[in-house]
Amino acid sequence: MPGVRKHHDCGLTDSLAVHGEKLDRYTDPTLSRDMPATTAALEPVQVSQRIEAMDIARGFALLGILSVNISAFAQPMGRLIETTVPSGQGTLGTLLHYVVQLFFMGKSYPLFCMLFGMGLTIQQVRAKRAGRSADWLQVRRLLVLAVFGLCHIFLLWYGDILLTYATIGLAVFWALKFPARGLLKAAVLFILFGSILCGGFQSLTTPDPKAEGMHTAASWVVPPVGMALEGGHPVTHLTAALERTDPPFDGPQDKAWMDAETIASRDGPYLDAMVMRLVNYAGYLMFLAFGGWQMVGLVLMGSVLVQTRFLDADRRAWQVRAVIAAALIGVPAASADFWLGSHPSTLMRVLTAASDMFFSPLISLGYLGAAGLVANSGILRHAMRLLASAGRMALTNYLMQSLICSMIFQHWGFGQFASWTIPQMAALVAGIYLVQLPLSAAWLSVFRFGPMEWLWRSLSYMRLQPMLGHAAGRYAPS
Repeated sequence: MPGVRKHHDCGLTDSLAVHGEKLDRYTDPTLSRDMPATTAALEPVQVSQRIEAMDIARGFALLGILSVNISAFAQPMGRLIETTVPSGQGTLGTLLHYVVQLFFMGKSYPLFCMLFGMGLTIQQVRAKRAGRSADWLQVRRLLVLAVFGLCHIFLLWYGDILLTYATIGLAVFWALKFPARGLLKAAVLFILFGSILCGGFQSLTTPDPKAEGMHTAASWVVPPVGMALEGGHPVTHLTAALERTDPPFDGPQDKAWMDAETIASRDGPYLDAMVMRLVNYAGYLMFLAFGGWQMVGLVLMGSVLVQTRFLDADRRAWQVRAVIAAALIGVPAASADFWLGSHPSTLMRVLTAASDMFFSPLISLGYLGAAGLVANSGILRHAMRLLASAGRMALTNYLMQSLICSMIFQHWGFGQFASWTIPQMAALVAGIYLVQLPLSAAWLSVFRFGPMEWLWRSLSYMRLQPMLGHAAGRYAPS
C-alpha cells in the first residue's frame, strides 16, 4: 500500500492529528512548516494549491467515461450491458468494442470514485488547517451536486452519476476523518462485499441463453421509424412484456424494452422519452443496490490515498507499483473476465462478474499512478496542461458531453438513436474530447472556474465566486 514508512507497522498514517503537517503540506504546498493554524474563512482552492496529478487523472477519466457512456446515449440499455459485439460492426467495430470493454468499462467510474474521495478528504484537511470544520460546507456541496444530478436525469439522460456520488458522499464523508489503516480495511471489505453481491445479481438477472425464444441484445433489430408500441405508451408496452411467460421477460435486454426505449428516444414525444429515462434509471438503481457497495469502498480508498500521500513525488515507487499491478494483474484479470463473461455456465458468469468488480479498480489505480508519475516528472507538459485543464472543468465537461450526445441522438435533436455503428460512435467520442481539451485550457486562461464549477461553488459557499482576475490556466513546474 502507498505510504510505507519503516518506523510504522503497516506503513500507513495512523491519524490526521499525528500526520497533519504532512497532509497539510500535501494538500496545500504554499503552507510553511512553521505556519500556525488559523481561523480563516473557507475558500475554494487556488490554482497554485491544486494537485496536478488529480486534475490530469480527471481529464483522462473524462475520455474513459464518455467511451463507455456513448453506447447508452446512442443505443438501448440492453446493448450497453451486452458483452457480445452487435452484428454488422466489422473488424474495426469489433476491435473498438474490445478496447472499451477491457480498458474503460468498469474502470473509469472507479477512477472517478477514488478522485471523489480524495477531493472530499483534501477539503477536510484544508478546513482543519484553517481551524474550521468542513462538515456543513460538504453537506451543502453534496446537496447541490444531488440537485444537478436530478436535473441531469429528468432533462437529459438516465446514466447520471452525480446523484450517486452525492448520495454516497453524504453517507460516508464523516468517515473520511478516520485513520488510513482502518479506512483501508473498510475499503477492501466494501469492494469485496460489492463484488460478491454483483455476482449474485448476475445470477438473478442472467437468463438461460439456451431458453427457446430468448432474444440477445447483440442480434436485436432496430424498429422502423413510425412503428407503434403495443398499448401506445412505453410503460404499457413494458408492463405487457413483464407479464409474458413465453419467452420470459429478459429485463433491459428484452426486445420489448429495447423497442420501447428506441421509439421513445428516437421518435418522442418528450414525455414518453422522459418516462423511459426514469424506467432505465430504476433499472440502474437495482444494479446500484448491489454494486454501490463497491463505490463506497472506492471513495474510502480515495481518502487512504490522500492520507498516505500516494501522489507525492517521493511516492514514485508506489506509483510505479500501481502501474505494474494494473498491467500484470488488472489487465489479465479483466481480459479473462471479459472472455468468460458469456460462458454458458451460470456459475462461471457469476464468478467472472464478481472477479471483474474486484480486480477492475486495480486498472483504475494504475491510471492514477501513471498520472502521478507524469505530473511529478514534468514530461509532456503541454499535453498534461490540456488534460489538467479538462480535469479542472470535469463537471462542466461531463454535462457538456451529455448535452451534445443527447442533442445528436434524442428526438428533440437529430433523432439518431440506435442508428450509429461502433466506429461512428468512437469518432464522435474522439471529436468531442479533442475539442474539450483545448476549449478547457482556453476558458481557464481567462476564467477562474468552469461555468458549472462556478455555479457549484457559489451555491455551496452561499456567495458568488469571482470568475475573472484569476487567469491561471498553467501549472507551475513540478
